[in-house]
Order: sequence, then structure tokens, then C-alpha cells
Amino acid sequence: MRRPLLFLWAAVLIAGGAGCGDKKESNAPSGGETSIADRQIPDTNVTSTPGETIGDNTLNMPIAGVYFRPCFDEAGATELTVAAGEEFDIHLFGDTVEPYSTNAAQFRMDLPPGVTVTGILETEEKSISAGRYDSGYMIAYNCQPAGKFRIITFHCMAEAGFRGGEIKLAPGLGGDVPYLGFSTCDYNQAPANSGTATLKQK
Repeated sequence: MRRPLLFLWAAVLIAGGAGCGDKKESNAPSGGETSIADRQIPDTNVTSTPGETIGDNTLNMPIAGVYFRPCFDEAGATELTVAAGEEFDIHLFGDTVEPYSTNAAQFRMDLPPGVTVTGILETEEKSISAGRYDSGYMIAYNCQPAGKFRIITFHCMAEAGFRGGEIKLAPGLGGDVPYLGFSTCDYNQAPANSGTATLKQK
């Protein structure tokens, strides 16, 4: 069975000492906000266009107790009302059970019409990331124990014409195999169940 690029990429990264060790890359972010242009590299790695359907998770079924959830705050709120011109954050959380400690994730995020991503905030645990949120995004981070943890935050704005809708996570394309889920710290697959969040028009 073919594995998504995520797992080969994470394995090479961690074997080189950047994933779960103390060594940091010299260009790793200090925890501050960065722009999309700075962090999403490169467009040529993505073989689908924004919004294009790239298929279902063809690896295997999601694991019970393993979730990938979009939320609007650290408490896990999944509903938010905003008006055109308002800014807000979408936090993506991993939520896993034993024995699934993880060190990388792959996904695509589908946004309602009229919502624009204006920036990205990655955690200090992140070691490297690549891709685009709307077609295929991969991110590796220091090994996280089973439980709930924030992976990444997207700063967004509701533009003119926003009418509300759902935020959905779907398989992202990080090579030739669409995948939604995690890489475990021992290099196994942990396909995730997808959560959703709802934006309402104010």
C-alpha cells in the first residue's frame, strides 16, 4: 500500500533530528504570526487547485478516538457568528487516544465562500510545514502524547458577500495519496475522524 508523502517526509525529518529532539532548524519561527506567503511553500508542490475535490481517504478507515477538529477558541467552540469585515481565528486541534502519540499531520481545510485566510500562527512545537491549507497542508512537530493539542491557527476575515457555512477538514494531497490524519511517533498511520465547525452571518 502506498503511503502519503507525509510519512516519508516525517520519517526523514525526525531521523535527521529535527522532529522530536532538542535540535531546532535555524529558520524555525519564534511563535509569532507569519504570513501565508512566508509559511506556505511552495505552490508547485500542490497538484490540485483551491476547492478542487481530491477524493476520499483511500488509506484505511479513521481510527476510533482519533479526531482532527476545527475550533474557534482554545475551549473548543465549534460555532461562531461574524459580520462582514470581522476577523476571527480557526484553531485546528488533534485529539487522540492511547497509544497514538503523533508527530505530523496532513489535511485540507474547506472554508465557506467569503472567508479569507490572512495569516498563520504555528506553535513552538512545529518543526517544518509545507503546502496550502485549501489543497494539501503538511506539518511536522515535536512528538505529542495522546490527548488534545493545538496544531495550527489560521487568522481569517469574513469578506463582503459572506453568508455563513461550514468549515470542513478533508483529505489533503501531499504527494499522490489523499490523506486526513496523523503520523505517529513510531512512523505508523493514524487516519483521523473529521470534525466540523459552523460560521453564522451576523
